[in-house]
Amino acid sequence: MKRPKCGARGCAASVELRMVSALAGGGVEEEHFCAAHSAEALGAIARELNDNERGAVHSTDRCSVYVERVVCDGRDGFECYVHLRETGGPRRMAFPTGRFEAWALAWELRHEKRSPLGTHRAMADMLRALGGDLRSVAIDGVSDGRTFTACAQISHRGSSVVVRMRPSDAVILAVVCDIPIFVDRPVWQRWLSEN
Repeated sequence: MKRPKCGARGCAASVELRMVSALAGGGVEEEHFCAAHSAEALGAIARELNDNERGAVHSTDRCSVYVERVVCDGRDGFECYVHLRETGGPRRMAFPTGRFEAWALAWELRHEKRSPLGTHRAMADMLRALGGDLRSVAIDGVSDGRTFTACAQISHRGSSVVVRMRPSDAVILAVVCDIPIFVDRPVWQRWLSEN
């Protein structure tokens, strides 16, 4: 398979940074950047996150979000990130994730044809086989501005069960199952105060 080249105008260098962005009308866009141009792309993303609405956080306890972008930097020592955006609003946030999770999420966003034996698809199938129905996921905690926690709300035989999990797994499951993703108000408040 031929390795993609940098997407910056006139550049043919090897790719170090890959970004998969969700498009407003549906679908995704994938961008590639070399090491030299990745700093520019990451700087633009940082400016977007810093332009967050700094006013009062909305009064609801949970806010609906969607995956706006997955950023995976191929250079050693650099993290991958999941970027979330408020549904119908201006606020954005990001959290670090592992490479496996970043690529799994990118695959799901692109609706790639691949083996149905992916970890998150298997989790969703197992949940359904056991009579559970994943209703929503929420990012419900953050410490030190970077370590997030999440929960999955599962309906099972007339009762509601909450399962704790990593936010990356919760978000991927939400995309696989096409269910809502939420962020709790304290998480927004903490994110906005620390970033």
